[in-house]
Amino acid sequence: MTQLRTDLTGNKYGRWTVLRLGPTLHKPHHRIRYWCRCDCGTERLVHAGNLTNGMSSSCGCKGKEHLARVHKKITLDLTNQRFGMLLAVCRVSRSPNKWLCLCDCGNTRIATTHDLHSRRPGMVNCGCTRRTPKLTNSDVEAIRSLRRLNYPLLQIAKKFNVTEGHVSRIVRGLARV
Repeated sequence: MTQLRTDLTGNKYGRWTVLRLGPTLHKPHHRIRYWCRCDCGTERLVHAGNLTNGMSSSCGCKGKEHLARVHKKITLDLTNQRFGMLLAVCRVSRSPNKWLCLCDCGNTRIATTHDLHSRRPGMVNCGCTRRTPKLTNSDVEAIRSLRRLNYPLLQIAKKFNVTEGHVSRIVRGLARV
């Protein structure tokens, strides 16, 4: 079957400008291709059908520009901002809305921008407030003095109903009371 060919040279389809006829694919469909130049300067072979039916309107730069605009709108820099007991330290990998956070108790947590801005209980700490009972200043001093007397962490933790890590952070002065 012979295909009627309309010369598309000089026409503009989206960001593509058709430059000249390119090599035709002979098997299996005898598809006609054109050399096209995108507005960004990229030159590429594009199937004629994809140009005329709107399946190809750019080399991909249009989508990249759109994504860049969207990410610019939603990406906030929360570095060194405090949200409850959490301090946003840095963005996690290349994710625009996940943050590595440091809790006042010394633990770390990955939280989303939404979690940090929601101010819901449990979202503005690492979960330590659910695990750790409130200690008075006298309890903290007692823990420190017992540790100075070389009591084992496990015994101190059991006595005050806290974790060994929490005792360790109290002794080092890192835990929030």
